[in-house]
Amino acid sequence: MWAECYFFMITKQCKHCKSDFLVYKSGLGRIYCSRQCSGKNSPTKFPVGDKHHLWVGDKVGKTAMHTWLRYHYGKADHCENVDCLGLSNTFEWSKLQGKEYERKRENFWQLCKKCHVIYDYTDEWRANIGRSSLGKTHTVDQVGRRRMSEAAKVNYKKRKRNKLGQWT
Repeated sequence: MWAECYFFMITKQCKHCKSDFLVYKSGLGRIYCSRQCSGKNSPTKFPVGDKHHLWVGDKVGKTAMHTWLRYHYGKADHCENVDCLGLSNTFEWSKLQGKEYERKRENFWQLCKKCHVIYDYTDEWRANIGRSSLGKTHTVDQVGRRRMSEAAKVNYKKRKRNKLGQWT
């Protein structure tokens, strides 16, 4: 079996690591021995940053800005708060108060989860959350509910079983 397959194969040299590899005659266009070699040697396929056609600069939302931070400065790995008690092992990027969402490192700092909660959730934030939930209480029309339950009782009494024991 292998001898038959080998008959249809030729030896090529990898463009990246210079090792020899076998390809079928139909795969003559292959120039790399593996995906690892092709990934290491190929240029970036898509334009990145301000060269990309969808680039909007600093006019991005929170998610895109935090993705940009993680890409350029890495995942947050320590707390920059000098008053940190070291109670959390989870770290996040946080925007400094009074700063704008711009692609500048000095507008953000790394905080542990505990310090981030203390820093962001101020009395003003709590007041705004309270205002946003005003008027959103769960209201049920009690009269309609009573009517429905009375109607359900009437329908329940009218139901009968057929010969197979199913409700009709």
